[in-house]
Amino acid sequence: MTISERALPLTPMQQAMFVHSLAHQTDDLLLTQIVLSLRGPLDTELFADALKALVRRHPALRTALVWEGAQEPRQRVHTDAQAEIDIRDWRGRPVDVLLLDWLKRDQVRGYNLRTAPLTRFGVFQVGPQAFDFVWSCHHLIADRWCIGVVLNDLFALYAERVHGEPAGLPPAGDFARYVDWVRNQDHTALENYWRTQLAHHSHSAIAPANTPEPTMFVASSVVPANGPNRMPPPSEANSR
Repeated sequence: MTISERALPLTPMQQAMFVHSLAHQTDDLLLTQIVLSLRGPLDTELFADALKALVRRHPALRTALVWEGAQEPRQRVHTDAQAEIDIRDWRGRPVDVLLLDWLKRDQVRGYNLRTAPLTRFGVFQVGPQAFDFVWSCHHLIADRWCIGVVLNDLFALYAERVHGEPAGLPPAGDFARYVDWVRNQDHTALENYWRTQLAHHSHSAIAPANTPEPTMFVASSVVPANGPNRMPPPSEANSR
Protein backbone atom coordinates (compact mmCIF):
# COMPACT_ATOMS: atom_id res chain seq x y z
CA MET A 1 0.00 0.00 0.00
CA THR A 2 1.43 3.36 -1.02
CA ILE A 3 1.54 6.46 1.17
CA SER A 4 -0.23 9.51 -0.26
CA GLU A 5 1.33 12.96 -0.03
CA ARG A 6 -1.70 14.99 -1.08
CA ALA A 7 -4.73 15.05 -3.36
CA LEU A 8 -5.39 17.80 -5.89
CA PRO A 9 -8.39 18.64 -8.07
CA LEU A 10 -8.07 18.09 -11.82
CA THR A 11 -7.61 21.01 -14.17
CA PRO A 12 -10.35 21.46 -16.82
CA MET A 13 -8.08 19.89 -19.45
CA GLN A 14 -7.35 16.94 -17.19
CA GLN A 15 -11.08 16.51 -16.55
CA ALA A 16 -11.68 16.23 -20.30
CA MET A 17 -8.86 13.68 -20.61
CA PHE A 18 -10.23 11.73 -17.68
CA VAL A 19 -13.69 11.46 -19.27
CA HIS A 20 -12.12 10.38 -22.56
CA SER A 21 -10.00 7.73 -20.85
CA LEU A 22 -12.99 6.25 -19.03
CA ALA A 23 -14.90 6.04 -22.31
CA HIS A 24 -11.99 4.45 -24.21
CA GLN A 25 -10.35 2.14 -21.71
CA THR A 26 -9.34 -0.44 -24.34
CA ASP A 27 -7.96 2.04 -26.90
CA ASP A 28 -6.91 5.11 -24.92
CA LEU A 29 -5.29 7.52 -27.37
CA LEU A 30 -3.92 9.62 -24.52
CA LEU A 31 -0.96 7.29 -24.01
CA THR A 32 2.22 9.10 -25.01
CA GLN A 33 5.51 7.46 -25.98
CA ILE A 34 8.75 9.43 -26.31
CA VAL A 35 11.49 7.50 -28.12
CA LEU A 36 15.10 8.71 -27.94
CA SER A 37 18.08 7.31 -29.80
CA LEU A 38 21.13 7.76 -27.57
CA ARG A 39 24.60 7.38 -29.06
CA GLY A 40 27.70 7.10 -26.90
CA PRO A 41 28.69 5.36 -23.65
CA LEU A 42 25.78 4.88 -21.27
CA ASP A 43 25.94 3.20 -17.89
CA THR A 44 22.49 1.57 -17.70
CA GLU A 45 22.66 1.06 -13.92
CA LEU A 46 23.41 4.75 -13.32
CA PHE A 47 20.78 5.72 -15.89
CA ALA A 48 18.17 3.57 -14.12
CA ASP A 49 19.11 5.20 -10.81
CA ALA A 50 18.69 8.62 -12.46
CA LEU A 51 15.23 7.57 -13.65
CA LYS A 52 14.27 6.65 -10.09
CA ALA A 53 15.51 10.04 -8.89
CA LEU A 54 13.51 11.71 -11.66
CA VAL A 55 10.30 10.06 -10.43
CA ARG A 56 11.08 11.17 -6.88
CA ARG A 57 11.72 14.73 -8.09
CA HIS A 58 8.48 15.25 -10.03
CA PRO A 59 5.21 14.59 -8.15
CA ALA A 60 3.33 14.25 -11.45
CA LEU A 61 5.31 11.08 -12.16
CA ARG A 62 3.97 9.60 -8.89
CA THR A 63 0.33 10.51 -9.46
CA ALA A 64 -2.82 8.41 -9.85
CA LEU A 65 -6.50 9.32 -9.88
CA VAL A 66 -9.26 8.62 -7.36
CA TRP A 67 -12.93 9.15 -8.11
CA GLU A 68 -15.13 6.38 -6.67
CA GLY A 69 -17.20 7.76 -3.82
CA ALA A 70 -15.82 11.28 -4.31
CA GLN A 71 -17.68 14.43 -5.30
CA GLU A 72 -15.14 15.02 -8.06
CA PRO A 73 -12.11 13.14 -9.42
CA ARG A 74 -8.84 14.04 -7.81
CA GLN A 75 -5.18 13.35 -8.54
CA ARG A 76 -3.30 11.85 -5.64
CA VAL A 77 0.49 12.04 -5.34
CA HIS A 78 2.06 8.90 -3.84
CA THR A 79 5.25 9.14 -1.84
CA ASP A 80 6.72 5.74 -2.66
CA ALA A 81 5.43 5.07 -6.20
CA GLN A 82 8.14 3.45 -8.31
CA ALA A 83 8.10 3.39 -12.09
CA GLU A 84 8.85 0.23 -14.04
CA ILE A 85 12.24 0.35 -15.80
CA ASP A 86 12.70 -2.31 -18.50
CA ILE A 87 16.39 -2.77 -19.42
CA ARG A 88 17.27 -5.14 -22.26
CA ASP A 89 20.20 -5.99 -24.50
CA TRP A 90 19.09 -6.20 -28.14
CA ARG A 91 22.53 -6.19 -29.76
CA GLY A 92 22.68 -8.46 -32.80
CA ARG A 93 18.89 -8.79 -32.95
CA PRO A 94 16.22 -7.19 -35.22
CA VAL A 95 16.03 -3.93 -33.27
CA ASP A 96 13.30 -2.26 -35.34
CA VAL A 97 11.02 -5.26 -34.96
CA LEU A 98 11.68 -5.56 -31.24
CA LEU A 99 11.15 -1.85 -30.58
CA LEU A 100 7.90 -1.75 -32.55
CA ASP A 101 6.66 -4.82 -30.69
CA TRP A 102 7.54 -3.26 -27.32
CA LEU A 103 5.73 -0.05 -28.22
CA LYS A 104 2.63 -1.89 -29.38
CA ARG A 105 2.52 -4.03 -26.24
CA ASP A 106 2.95 -0.90 -24.15
CA GLN A 107 -0.02 0.69 -25.95
CA VAL A 108 -2.19 -2.38 -25.44
CA ARG A 109 -1.20 -2.56 -21.79
CA GLY A 110 -2.21 1.06 -21.21
CA TYR A 111 -2.55 2.49 -17.71
CA ASN A 112 -4.86 1.89 -14.79
CA LEU A 113 -5.63 5.46 -13.73
CA ARG A 114 -6.13 4.28 -10.14
CA THR A 115 -2.57 2.98 -9.83
CA ALA A 116 0.53 5.17 -9.54
CA PRO A 117 2.70 5.83 -11.34
CA LEU A 118 1.17 6.49 -14.75
CA THR A 119 4.54 6.19 -16.41
CA ARG A 120 7.20 3.59 -17.25
CA PHE A 121 10.53 3.46 -19.06
CA GLY A 122 12.45 1.20 -21.43
CA VAL A 123 16.23 1.22 -22.00
CA PHE A 124 17.45 -0.99 -24.84
CA GLN A 125 21.05 -1.44 -25.96
CA VAL A 126 21.07 -1.80 -29.73
CA GLY A 127 24.80 -1.47 -30.49
CA PRO A 128 28.25 -1.10 -28.86
CA GLN A 129 27.49 2.51 -27.89
CA ALA A 130 23.89 2.82 -29.08
CA PHE A 131 20.71 2.77 -26.98
CA ASP A 132 17.01 3.32 -27.53
CA PHE A 133 15.24 4.96 -24.61
CA VAL A 134 11.44 5.00 -24.29
CA TRP A 135 9.45 7.15 -21.89
CA SER A 136 5.83 6.04 -21.78
CA CYS A 137 3.23 7.98 -19.82
CA HIS A 138 -0.42 8.97 -19.74
CA HIS A 139 -1.19 12.41 -21.13
CA LEU A 140 -3.00 13.25 -17.87
CA ILE A 141 0.32 13.69 -16.07
CA ALA A 142 2.56 15.11 -18.81
CA ASP A 143 2.14 17.05 -22.05
CA ARG A 144 4.57 17.89 -24.83
CA TRP A 145 5.52 21.21 -23.25
CA CYS A 146 7.10 19.46 -20.27
CA ILE A 147 9.04 16.86 -22.28
CA GLY A 148 12.16 19.01 -22.58
CA VAL A 149 12.04 19.98 -18.89
CA VAL A 150 11.73 16.39 -17.68
CA LEU A 151 14.37 15.00 -20.04
CA ASN A 152 16.86 17.74 -19.23
CA ASP A 153 16.35 16.95 -15.54
CA LEU A 154 16.93 13.27 -16.29
CA PHE A 155 20.19 13.94 -18.10
CA ALA A 156 21.36 16.27 -15.33
CA LEU A 157 20.61 13.58 -12.75
CA TYR A 158 22.50 11.03 -14.84
CA ALA A 159 25.52 13.35 -15.17
CA GLU A 160 25.39 13.82 -11.39
CA ARG A 161 25.83 10.07 -10.97
CA VAL A 162 28.58 9.86 -13.58
CA HIS A 163 30.64 12.63 -11.93
CA GLY A 164 29.60 12.07 -8.32
CA GLU A 165 28.77 15.75 -8.00
CA PRO A 166 25.40 17.46 -7.33
CA ALA A 167 23.51 18.42 -10.48
CA GLY A 168 22.58 21.79 -9.02
CA LEU A 169 18.99 21.56 -10.25
CA PRO A 170 16.56 24.16 -8.89
CA PRO A 171 13.48 22.88 -7.02
CA ALA A 172 10.94 21.28 -9.33
CA GLY A 173 7.87 23.34 -10.17
CA ASP A 174 4.84 22.91 -7.92
CA PHE A 175 1.86 21.77 -9.98
CA ALA A 176 -0.44 22.45 -7.03
CA ARG A 177 0.14 26.19 -7.47
CA TYR A 178 -0.97 25.95 -11.10
CA VAL A 179 -4.09 23.97 -10.13
CA ASP A 180 -4.97 26.64 -7.58
CA TRP A 181 -4.41 29.39 -10.16
CA VAL A 182 -6.68 27.71 -12.70
CA ARG A 183 -9.46 27.11 -10.18
CA ASN A 184 -9.32 30.74 -8.98
CA GLN A 185 -9.88 32.19 -12.46
CA ASP A 186 -13.12 34.02 -13.26
CA HIS A 187 -14.60 31.33 -15.50
CA THR A 188 -17.65 33.43 -16.36
CA ALA A 189 -15.41 36.20 -17.68
CA LEU A 190 -13.36 33.66 -19.63
CA GLU A 191 -16.48 32.16 -21.18
CA ASN A 192 -17.77 35.61 -22.16
CA TYR A 193 -14.42 36.48 -23.71
CA TRP A 194 -14.37 33.41 -25.94
CA ARG A 195 -18.02 33.78 -26.88
CA THR A 196 -17.20 37.29 -28.08
CA GLN A 197 -14.12 36.14 -29.97
CA LEU A 198 -16.01 33.34 -31.73
CA ALA A 199 -19.29 35.15 -32.30
CA HIS A 200 -18.57 35.83 -35.98
CA HIS A 201 -17.49 32.26 -36.76
CA SER A 202 -20.38 30.16 -38.00
CA HIS A 203 -18.55 26.98 -39.03
CA SER A 204 -18.21 24.09 -36.62
CA ALA A 205 -15.00 22.15 -36.22
CA ILE A 206 -15.18 18.69 -37.77
CA ALA A 207 -13.20 15.85 -36.23
CA PRO A 208 -11.13 13.77 -38.68
CA ALA A 209 -12.70 10.55 -39.85
CA ASN A 210 -9.59 8.47 -39.25
CA THR A 211 -8.76 7.56 -35.66
CA PRO A 212 -5.28 8.88 -34.77
CA GLU A 213 -2.65 6.68 -33.20
CA PRO A 214 -1.26 7.33 -29.72
CA THR A 215 1.21 10.21 -29.68
CA MET A 216 4.86 9.34 -30.21
CA PHE A 217 7.78 11.78 -30.18
CA VAL A 218 11.08 10.71 -31.69
CA ALA A 219 14.40 12.48 -31.10
CA SER A 220 18.08 11.68 -30.85
CA SER A 221 20.98 12.73 -28.67
CA VAL A 222 24.69 12.03 -28.38
CA VAL A 223 25.90 10.73 -25.02
CA PRO A 224 29.41 12.11 -24.33
CA ALA A 225 31.54 10.76 -21.52
CA ASN A 226 30.21 13.37 -19.09
CA GLY A 227 26.54 12.55 -19.68
CA PRO A 228 23.91 13.17 -22.37
CA ASN A 229 23.42 16.51 -24.04
CA ARG A 230 20.44 18.68 -23.24
CA MET A 231 17.50 17.65 -25.35
CA PRO A 232 15.92 20.01 -27.90
CA PRO A 233 12.56 21.53 -27.02
CA PRO A 234 9.49 19.69 -28.35
CA SER A 235 9.20 22.05 -31.31
CA GLU A 236 12.59 20.81 -32.55
CA ALA A 237 11.89 17.12 -32.06
CA ASN A 238 10.17 14.98 -34.66
CA SER A 239 6.61 13.90 -33.91
CA ARG A 240 4.71 11.06 -35.47
